[in-house]
Amino acid sequence: MGIDPQLYFLHLLQNAFSHVILVERGEQMKKRIARSSVLHIILIITAIAAAMLCRQLDRIGTMQIFGIIRSLIYIFMFLIWGITLRNRIVQIQAKRFMTSIAWLIVFWVAIRSVKFVIAQSPLAVRTLWYMYYIPMIFIPMFALLVALSLGKPENYRLPAVTSLLYVASVLMVIFVLTNDLHCLVFRFPGEREMWNDRDYSYAGGYYIVAGYMLLCTIGAFVALISKCRIPKARKTLRLRETRQPGRRSAG
Repeated sequence: MGIDPQLYFLHLLQNAFSHVILVERGEQMKKRIARSSVLHIILIITAIAAAMLCRQLDRIGTMQIFGIIRSLIYIFMFLIWGITLRNRIVQIQAKRFMTSIAWLIVFWVAIRSVKFVIAQSPLAVRTLWYMYYIPMIFIPMFALLVALSLGKPENYRLPAVTSLLYVASVLMVIFVLTNDLHCLVFRFPGEREMWNDRDYSYAGGYYIVAGYMLLCTIGAFVALISKCRIPKARKTLRLRETRQPGRRSAG
């Protein structure tokens, strides 16, 4: 039984129109993405400019409201950044680690604002200052875990030995937060009631904590660089493109 030329022509015409429609949709999608990117850039620049303006107004004025507004702007920006990360990253562990980094940055900005705007007593100011080291310790650790997760399948899990990083980070945080009991991280002159973050010196424990943060940071950079230099890893170093089961890779 032969092929009807008219039906075959209509079939070709349908495919051609389908291809044209897909191309047009693709172009429209690219334009929407480009417009969205431009809008995001404008919003970021506007937010940064507003934060800088609030900083200058806070310096020349006596109202603390401008400092609070500036902190809220930064918190809003990092919250939006965290939300976009969750929407863009497919690898489950990397998504969780990056989201944790975003929340730690928000926490950092929040306690800094409380320290400068609300806290009055030397004990409260000093405690909030110690709490800076929670994000300062955990962010490099999560950065290292993100670097180790790059290029892995969507449901990949890091080896159990990496849990030791959590243990070490928690111990470092406790070490800093309890500094008033042992003064092995920071030392202060005078009576304890007058200790503050403007007059202190480093003790031996500080260099242990700083060394741990530095090792995590260096480890993250080394992991990233090593994966970028490996041709196979370079092809798979995309969080949004994971190989699905049952499908063969192209090439």
